[in-house]
Amino acid sequence: MFDPSFINTSSVDYWYDEGCKHSQAAIREMGDVDFAEMAAGWETQSVDWQDRLAYVLGWDMSAREATLLLAMYRVGPATVRLTAAESLRGLPLQLVSQALPPADADRLKAEAGQPTSINAILEWVSKDSR
Repeated sequence: MFDPSFINTSSVDYWYDEGCKHSQAAIREMGDVDFAEMAAGWETQSVDWQDRLAYVLGWDMSAREATLLLAMYRVGPATVRLTAAESLRGLPLQLVSQALPPADADRLKAEAGQPTSINAILEWVSKDSR
């Protein structure tokens, strides 16, 4: 079962010195079931927790993390959207493109052509989310 306590929101100093490393290690060790539970329940956590999750998800170049970051960018609060965007910009364009659901990827290509940057994807996702 997914335990959100792997992200500590008590101290900003501790978070950026050590906590983020521990949280990233915990995410890497998560199996698919736990990760899916986290992806399904991240919106129920505090905004600080969500923001820190978006920060650490950009450290690993995996499809599951890019997919969750796109979801956070689409529907998260403003601060979470900003952090998710920054994390996505640190990932390869191909990985972010592949993280789009197939129907969205097809619509993006039909409406805007082949994306040439992560910013182009984020701009399209922003317009599409409204």
